[in-house]
Amino acid sequence: MKKQKEIVYSSVYFGSANSNTNFTISNPMLNYTEKPNNSKVDICINIGFEFTSQNSIENIAEKLIESYEFEYGYITKLPEDYDSITERKIQRGLFSTSVRSHEHDGVWTFHSVAILDGFIKHLYPINYLNKSHFNNPSVKEIIFKNGHTKKITENITKWTLNLEEIEKLKTYERIKNISIVTAELEFLNNEKAKGFKDKMELKKGSC
Repeated sequence: MKKQKEIVYSSVYFGSANSNTNFTISNPMLNYTEKPNNSKVDICINIGFEFTSQNSIENIAEKLIESYEFEYGYITKLPEDYDSITERKIQRGLFSTSVRSHEHDGVWTFHSVAILDGFIKHLYPINYLNKSHFNNPSVKEIIFKNGHTKKITENITKWTLNLEEIEKLKTYERIKNISIVTAELEFLNNEKAKGFKDKMELKKGSC
């Protein structure tokens, strides 16, 4: 990877390209000749249920957080026919597989710097939150009253939720207000959203 001048999306599959066990790293901003003010690196580890355990996955995630000082993360379970990056069902043809792009993808890609300002992607069974997620007293109260929390590093706290808690919290207005990816994309109505996008997207006319 160090030899590449531009890396948009790189994958390593274990077993075969059709395996549901793989490692991916992406940074779409590296495809720009001129870089935006802010970018992000996404690392995704996708492992088939038969090859690991919940504890092992959490150990891997937390070792990465401790070693590389990641600012945000999550762990979730997806059906085998779902793509681990987009979290949507894979469309399979006779000779190909594909995942349709969606406007939600762009919202996450070009606004994700918001995770440093108290926002999350959305709710997952395990959420790794940074200090900014606790700056809002009403949100902090929700976090500590629901699920379980555990300090991972000085900056990162693990917030564990069961499925019932997730469904309940999805209806909370305060949780909707800090979620970047929701069904109705309410986040885009937030007055801060444009500022985040300006930091991660080139102005028209740049090349």
